[in-house]
Amino acid sequence: MTNESPFKAADLLRAFQWIFDNGKAVDGIDGRTFGPLSASMGFDGYTITLENAHAAVTVNFHNTLVFSTEDKAALKSLQQDLAAIKDELSSR
Repeated sequence: MTNESPFKAADLLRAFQWIFDNGKAVDGIDGRTFGPLSASMGFDGYTITLENAHAAVTVNFHNTLVFSTEDKAALKSLQQDLAAIKDELSSR
């Protein structure tokens, strides 16, 4: 991803918290789901991952982002799912 990435660490952290506050626990994953998104946290608490069926983004220590794919369609799908949560947060 370039510096022009639509993925911002602050937005991802807010989406993560929204999913943990409003999502459901699901057997088999150490995290929660809300709609098409899953959120999980690393054992150390410094790493979070947000994912849908097509792609994942991990926010590491110091807000560095790691993507599971470079497939633009998959990343666009993830971006759209995260935008829906951002819109929900903005409406509150």
